[in-house]
Amino acid sequence: MYDLTTLAQYIHHIPPHSTDICIIGNESSHVLTLFSAILTDKIFFNFSNPGLFTSGSCKVYDIIILLPDMVACLEDDKSFVARCADSIRDNGLMILKPTSSVINVTTLNNANIAGLILLGYDSNGIFLFRKNKHLPQLNPDIAKEFKYNTLYVICPASIKSGGPELLHQLVYIINLQGGNAYIAYVNKSSDSPDCNYEYQPYVAGHIADFDAIKDIPDNAVVVPEGWVHELGEFDNLKKYLWWLSVDNFSFYKSTNMHQIITYIDNMVINHLYQSYYALDFILKNGIAKKKALYLSDYINDIYIENASLALNEPKEDRILYNPRKGGEVTELLINAAPELDWTPIINMSANEVSHLMRHSKIYIDFGHHPGKDRIPREAAMSGCIIITGMRGSAAFSEDVNIPPKYKINDKEMNINAVISLIKDSILKYNDIIDDFKEYRSIIRTEKEKFINDIADIFFNESP
Repeated sequence: MYDLTTLAQYIHHIPPHSTDICIIGNESSHVLTLFSAILTDKIFFNFSNPGLFTSGSCKVYDIIILLPDMVACLEDDKSFVARCADSIRDNGLMILKPTSSVINVTTLNNANIAGLILLGYDSNGIFLFRKNKHLPQLNPDIAKEFKYNTLYVICPASIKSGGPELLHQLVYIINLQGGNAYIAYVNKSSDSPDCNYEYQPYVAGHIADFDAIKDIPDNAVVVPEGWVHELGEFDNLKKYLWWLSVDNFSFYKSTNMHQIITYIDNMVINHLYQSYYALDFILKNGIAKKKALYLSDYINDIYIENASLALNEPKEDRILYNPRKGGEVTELLINAAPELDWTPIINMSANEVSHLMRHSKIYIDFGHHPGKDRIPREAAMSGCIIITGMRGSAAFSEDVNIPPKYKINDKEMNINAVISLIKDSILKYNDIIDDFKEYRSIIRTEKEKFINDIADIFFNESP
C-alpha cells in the first residue's frame, strides 16, 4: 500500500509540462475532493482538460482519473480499457476509486493486457496504475510460438523477497509475450494469502493449484533451487531447475554434492542460472555447460525511471546497509567510526527505499550474496557508491560489475582501511561517482535481456 504523499511523489516525477488531466465520470463526491488534494497539495497541477473521455478522443493525457461510476467499465469493456491506455502518455498514470475496496481480477487482466501496471493502493481504496513504457517487445521477425501448452512456475506462498518476485515476473513476461504460464504455490499457510499482494498484478488470472498441475509431456515446470525436491512430484512434463541462488540450494554444503546434482541433472532438460556465481557452482559439480542457460532478472522500474534524476538529487553523507546481510562486518565498521551516519534499510516500502537511496552517498554490503542481489543494483541506479565484500556473486564481475577497489575481501579486512575508503568516497563523491557508470549502464539493459532470454528458452522461432 502507499499513502497520499507517495502518490503525490509519483505524480511529481511526471515531466514538468504535465498539466493535462482527464476526469471521467459524473460522481463528484468526496472522491474527487481526495484526488484534488493529491494533485494540488504539493504539485499544483492545473486542470486544463477536465472533459469527459470519449471513444473518438485523440487527446493524450498525463493522468486519467476514473470516478466510481465509470470503474465498472474496466471490468465489462476491454475496449474501454484500451482507449484509456491509448490516451495516457508513456509513464503516465491512471487513478481510480472502485465502489468496493477490491479490484476485480478481470480488471487487472484487462489493465495488464492494455499495458497498465498496478503500482498499489492506499488506505482510502484509491488504486494507482502506471502506463508501462519499459517493456520491450520481442523481435517482430520472430514468431512467438510457445513451446508448451502450459508452463507452471513453482513458488513459495506469501513470501516477499527478490526470488519470489522474480518467479512472478517470469509468469508475467511469458504471458505478455503470448505464452501460457501459471504460478503454483507451495508451503501454503492458512494464516496468510498464497500470493503476496504486491505480486498480484504479475499473475492475476494465472494462479494454479499445485495439486491440479497437469503432468503431461506437452507441459513444463520451472522449479527454484530451494524447492528442488518438488521435481520428484512429476513424471511426464518437462522440468527446468532455476538456480536463483547457490547458498539457498536445498542440499548446499552436502558432503556428496556432486552425486546429488548429477541425480538432479538426469531429471531436468535445462539448468537456468540467475548469476555467474551459480553457473560456476553447477559447472564445478559436473553440469555440462551446454545444458546451462542464462536467465537472470531485473530491478523495479522505479529505479530505472528515476536514475537520471537520482544523480542530481542532493546527497547526504549517509552510509546505507541491510542489517540482514553481513551484520558482523557492518557492526565492526560502525563501532570503528560511530561519528558517521550509518542508516539501516529495514521495514520500508519500495518507494521509501528508493527515496532514501536517492539522497544517500554510499551503500555497503558484506553479506553472502547467494545470488545476484538486487539492492546493490538499486542503490547504484539511485546514485550511490557501492562497496561490497567478495563472497558469493560479489566475487564475480559479471554479477557485480564495480571497480576492484570497491570490493573488499572481508576475510583479510583492514577495518581502518575500509573506513578510510568510505570517508574518502564521501568526500570525493562528485569525482568518483562515474566509477559506477558502466555498472549502471549494464543494469539499464537487464529487463530487455531478461525478455529476450525468455524468448530464446521458452519460445520457438518460425521455421
